[in-house]
Amino acid sequence: MVFEYSVSIDYYDYRFLCAYDYVLTKDLKPIDLGERTITEYMKDNKLAIGDVGIRLLRLFGELNLVYLPNEIEGFRVLVLGKYAFAPKQKLIDIDDYDTDLSLISGDILEELYLNENLVKIESFALYNCRSLKFMEMSKALNLVDGDAFMNCNKLSKINLKAEIKDATGIRNVLAQYKQGLLVTFKEPDKEPETTNKLDNVLARFYFPEYSESYEEIGPAHIFAFNVDGEGYRARQQFSNGVLIINGYDETFSKAVSVEAVNTLALMAIYRLLYPVDLSKANKEMYYDFIADNKAEILKEVIRKQDMESLEFLLKMDIINNEDKMLALREATKYQWLEASAKIINFRGE
Repeated sequence: MVFEYSVSIDYYDYRFLCAYDYVLTKDLKPIDLGERTITEYMKDNKLAIGDVGIRLLRLFGELNLVYLPNEIEGFRVLVLGKYAFAPKQKLIDIDDYDTDLSLISGDILEELYLNENLVKIESFALYNCRSLKFMEMSKALNLVDGDAFMNCNKLSKINLKAEIKDATGIRNVLAQYKQGLLVTFKEPDKEPETTNKLDNVLARFYFPEYSESYEEIGPAHIFAFNVDGEGYRARQQFSNGVLIINGYDETFSKAVSVEAVNTLALMAIYRLLYPVDLSKANKEMYYDFIADNKAEILKEVIRKQDMESLEFLLKMDIINNEDKMLALREATKYQWLEASAKIINFRGE
């Protein structure tokens, strides 16, 4: 089955087409229709429309980004299927679909906007999407199968449409991904006034990268599992799907003596920028960390081309003209013209 829809982006309507099948809502298992229509299947099994959902299998479009539909023919879109965005897969033959739209998969996909109803991402759904940098999800997503994000090495930002105290599935996403991730909580029921990803932001939390390894112990071929990096500890600061903010701050306090400055820089900046439930003692901890390491932190922020963090640092009273000159040299080094102009303006104040 296929469904074509359009999404308005910057006052222009873009077309998308998705291939899909049906799943049972109770266990999200695919429905084998055989020769029947979905209406006939529901009648035979005495199912209501809420008992059936949609699984997306392939996406086509005009852009390098995708907005998933929330419903198809009255059925909620609940599952992103196996290999849905993988460059190659055997489950779906794209030649079966007569469309002038291009397959969105692999290196083509750069931004993914999951729908409000989506509750599950199946294994390898985003396999080899090496250009994917940004994803938006809702609090409904709580099931993420193994290797769903395999080789998505550029994914660095996730917008989570949820209140900070909401139970969400973001920990399940973080568990799949060892690279650094900036998670932004956004007001769930408020539509952004512009396409700016910083509209309606409630808070931002950076989860640093970490690594895993196995070490062979002795001739018995026993292996010890090792985790290196406080990013793993930060990812454990959830209880029943709710972020434990004090635990996140405690992770930082323990990491200062063992982690590199550039690993912790964004944790400190975003806790001060969005000080939700931030105690006075922890505020001083983050401030002192930036003051003690301001040169390295400026370099890291410019390397990542993080304008929000750069503007925040430039406004801090601990940043002097010598620091701004260093920042200007770094921005020039990375040919970040927007930052260079911003730094020059701050020097003139």
